[in-house]
Amino acid sequence: TLHTHWVFNSQSFAYEQRVQNCGIYITHNGDFEFWDFHGSTFTSDQVAEWLTGVLECPPPSKVDSCSVAGMMDLLCTQGVWFSSVRFGYVFN
Repeated sequence: TLHTHWVFNSQSFAYEQRVQNCGIYITHNGDFEFWDFHGSTFTSDQVAEWLTGVLECPPPSKVDSCSVAGMMDLLCTQGVWFSSVRFGYVFN
């Protein structure tokens, strides 16, 4: 997918906005049974429902790998302003 990244240019000593391809590769061999968040434990189904609202995108299927992919999309924010702000809001 394409994401807008802010990259520091060492020659001009300024941040520049660039649109770059971004991919997250996951090797998932196990079960994503739960997620501990703010002292509470949520099941994979609850996480999938929550991610639908947070990411504004329903999962393509009900397997736990979709929840893993959604969590990675939420957690990997380096260089992506909107994702970083969303992360700060969600995990405040």
